[in-house]
Amino acid sequence: MTLIAAGYFFLGAGLGLGTTTASLDGGGGGFGISLDLSLEFDRVLILGNLQYVNFGAGEAGLVSVRAGGFLSGGPTAPYLAIGAGKLGQNVFSRDDCVNGSCNVYTGSGWAAVGEGGAMFFRDKPWLRLTLFAQAIVPAFTVPVGFSGTGTRIPIVLFALRAQL
Repeated sequence: MTLIAAGYFFLGAGLGLGTTTASLDGGGGGFGISLDLSLEFDRVLILGNLQYVNFGAGEAGLVSVRAGGFLSGGPTAPYLAIGAGKLGQNVFSRDDCVNGSCNVYTGSGWAAVGEGGAMFFRDKPWLRLTLFAQAIVPAFTVPVGFSGTGTRIPIVLFALRAQL
């Protein structure tokens, strides 16, 4: 079976659930949305995206690029990809609210991004569906709390991406 993926661009969007492994008040999870672009070859995949993730105790915005490979051929194939991106994070304070107004702690910088999943309909020229998990590990800390202690806030996202 010949795959149509060789050298084709696909544009789409994703929707998922995000959480963090950091110990933060108000954590638990939230949603994630993204705008995605991919360039696919027979066994190689290049991904780029703009995304927003709510991780329960805060929110993050990420612009990233990843490269990886398909672990098998065929119309449905698992893949792994790694890359980097520019990440901005906001953590919502729960301990310093006055009259309903609370501090927001912020941090930004580079982050490592790892992704693994399965892509479906690779033999179609007009559609890609991908179920994936993504780990975002910042290279910076966010000063959280009155002491300003830096906290690294990794994010985990489980999502579905549809591309045309």
